[in-house]
Amino acid sequence: MKLDTTANRNASLEKAHRILLAFSDQEPELGVMELSRRVGLNKSTASRFIATLIQLGLLERVDGGRRLRLSLKVFELGMVAIRRCAPLAEVRPALARLSQQMDETAAYGVLIDGHLVFVERADPASGSAAVELGRRYCAETSAAGQILLAGMIGGMGLAGVGTPCFGFNPPSALAEELGAVRAAGWAIDRGEWQAGLMSAAAAVFDRTGHTVGAVTLIGAPARMARTGSPTVLAALTRTANDISRRFGCHRGRPSPAAAPALATLSPVRVALRSA
Repeated sequence: MKLDTTANRNASLEKAHRILLAFSDQEPELGVMELSRRVGLNKSTASRFIATLIQLGLLERVDGGRRLRLSLKVFELGMVAIRRCAPLAEVRPALARLSQQMDETAAYGVLIDGHLVFVERADPASGSAAVELGRRYCAETSAAGQILLAGMIGGMGLAGVGTPCFGFNPPSALAEELGAVRAAGWAIDRGEWQAGLMSAAAAVFDRTGHTVGAVTLIGAPARMARTGSPTVLAALTRTANDISRRFGCHRGRPSPAAAPALATLSPVRVALRSA
């Protein structure tokens, strides 16, 4: 029997799920009326679900009880998932080696609802880049996000870019850029994603050859440029291939023989960031 059909879904759990997902980095605290509008429930129904979620310890009241936020129990559950996630256990040592070798922050990102989310990172002794685990970042403008989006369009062709599942409607130039990223297996951005930071990323594949993640190095442009694009991309490719092999994929990618200068900016991504 299939368990993922609509008939087997629990409507109450779906409503509670929508309430929990209504909170975000931009709006970590919401009132009952705000929540009811966001999830499409009337106030009395939303209030009953909220009361149950508070009793279960998943929500808590703030601001004298007028507003709500996710509780630390949600954080605890998330950390259990991260610590016990088998794929991440394979990622951590590879990131640590890469960060130590390049003296930059190394991170592993995945795509969640069209957004880039970093789920693991390793920082050098010299300092760390401003990257938060679990936070949703713009995928279109980042090297890691473009790796993931490029992998996502593999079965759809370039025409798949711009559909609602991506959350954006880019010009055809971005579709062409994603095609080039997919073919190369790596991407670079210099400040298009976050001002003052440069990042480069390489694709990680599962045993079926599908892109499942992106390894990225993140640091100040001056430091990254001094290291040099061939060195950065070769180290990224080796690390991504190592993780891919641990995930059961043995095709890998050769280290880039000739890489673009790390100072190169993508006009497409600059335009998207400025929009």
